[in-house]
Parts: sequence; C-alpha cells; structure tokens
Amino acid sequence: MDVSTELSKLLQVREGRTGHTEAVKVTYDKRKTSYRSLCDAFWETHDPTNKDFLNFGISTHQRSVIFYKTEEEKRQAQESKISRQMKLNRRIVTKIIPSEGGDLFFFVAENQHQKYYLQKHYRLCESLGLRSTDQFSESNVASTLNG
Repeated sequence: MDVSTELSKLLQVREGRTGHTEAVKVTYDKRKTSYRSLCDAFWETHDPTNKDFLNFGISTHQRSVIFYKTEEEKRQAQESKISRQMKLNRRIVTKIIPSEGGDLFFFVAENQHQKYYLQKHYRLCESLGLRSTDQFSESNVASTLNG
C-alpha cells in the first residue's frame, strides 16, 4: 500500500467516515484481575460524561466505548456504568457494545502511537536503548514503564 492510500485511510478514520474507534485492547489474567475492576479503572481514566461526542459531532474515532465479548462481561460493564453514573450524578454517554470478530476486530496502531506517554521522556528512552519506533513499540520494558 502506498503512502497516499495510507494517509487517505487515516484521514477517513479521523473524520469519522469509517466507524472506527481508537481503543486499547487489554489482555489480562482472569485469576488476578476481574473484568469489573477493568471497567472501574476505565471510568477513572477519562470523562465518560463528555457530551461533545453527542452534541458537536466528534467523530466515532474519539467516542467513549467499552467492548465486551460475553454476556457476563456485558452485565458487568452495565453494572459498573450505572454505579459510576450514580456516583457522578451525571449522564454517562459511554456506549457498551459487543466486540464482534474477537481479536480480528482490533488493528494495531502505527508505531508513533505506541506507548504514547512514555515517548515524551526522551532521555529515559535513550538510556534504555530505544532509538527507533520499531524498538520502542516492541519493547517489553517500555510496555511495563508505560503502564
């Protein structure tokens, strides 16, 4: 695929013409972490009441969404949403939708989007020998430090 085709697709996503949503795929050990605790952490990391998505036409790639694979995950996500909404006393606009297609539903972002927060710490990255975006995106150490 040539650069102009890639850029065209990226622009379509950003303009909300593809229905894609930027998301984080979390792989976890169910023996150590519950799906509900992941949902609870989700609510703490952003403003789920952001009405801009609904009222001002922010494209779907920036919407607030929780994906689920099973009916049990759906139930837990809905319960956590209700709990958070009661705590905030504000309407939550986050959608809870099925992750149809399982792993095929997610696409890995370009390297420049990998470990986004850690990339700002240039000296630390250099001290770890992470000088290229390929090294950076594939580094287990960078993943651990990035959180």
